[in-house]
Amino acid sequence: MGIWIARIGFGAVGDLASGALALGAELQQARRAGVPLEPSYLRPSPPVPPDRNAAPFMRELGELYWALPETERHRTGDLLTAMGSPNRTDTDREIARDWIERQSRILELAETAAARPECDMDRPYEQGYELQFREFAAARDAARLLFLRSMLASDSGRYADAFRDIARGARIGQHV
Repeated sequence: MGIWIARIGFGAVGDLASGALALGAELQQARRAGVPLEPSYLRPSPPVPPDRNAAPFMRELGELYWALPETERHRTGDLLTAMGSPNRTDTDREIARDWIERQSRILELAETAAARPECDMDRPYEQGYELQFREFAAARDAARLLFLRSMLASDSGRYADAFRDIARGARIGQHV
């Protein structure tokens, strides 16, 4: 048993040593392939023009989402579960409509962000693992709201509106 453990240990040390020796060549290969190796490489060049950038709207989405009480931040998901049932009722639809109306500002921002072709959040990548992505949860909730609204539109026979909201939700996902 001891010999087996020693062989594994020495093998691992050998793997680390050979990896360290190959690091320079691997970094050059990564640079040639366009892999971002420094924070500055993650910024678009040239920068995204403001009239094409969804980031300001995504940031505001995040601020609105995190300002909601925690119980309300989970409400959209709960409503989607109810609306996802084949036995959904008119009461379920009415509750969903009321919630969508209350979240109209988030939906407006989501629609505006989805209309922009690009999204550069201009993050401080130098923070490394401490960097936060607070708008991710907000974007997910906005996409869920759009999907909830598309379900209501589909139930009403407004299929073009339903598909438009699904496309908007997909665009929000691309921005994230």
